[in-house]
Amino acid sequence: MPIFSFRLEAKDGSGHFRQGRIEAPDETAARVILQKREFDRAVYQMPDELAAEICEAYGVKSVDDLPSRAPIGAPQEDSADFRTLEVRYRANLNIHRQAEPYELTDLEEVKD
Repeated sequence: MPIFSFRLEAKDGSGHFRQGRIEAPDETAARVILQKREFDRAVYQMPDELAAEICEAYGVKSVDDLPSRAPIGAPQEDSADFRTLEVRYRANLNIHRQAEPYELTDLEEVKD
């Protein structure tokens, strides 16, 4: 099955992006799979149990009280508080806060 490289970009002006590779039968299938994943991320709501776990771990009442990821290109100190959070929590917070799907900006088959 062919492998495609892709790049997805946030539409919020933050400069955030995702890139990687995906195996799919063809370009159309790869596009559909990636777009569905993005839709799923945009509608994701963090489970109450996980939100409670994160809040307890950091002594806050709401996940909204936790720091957010800074835009790409912001000074490193703007991301310092966010980077103190455990990686698994950061990932869940990012997806929980993603309001709309990232845009697929590049998709091409990887040749040997």
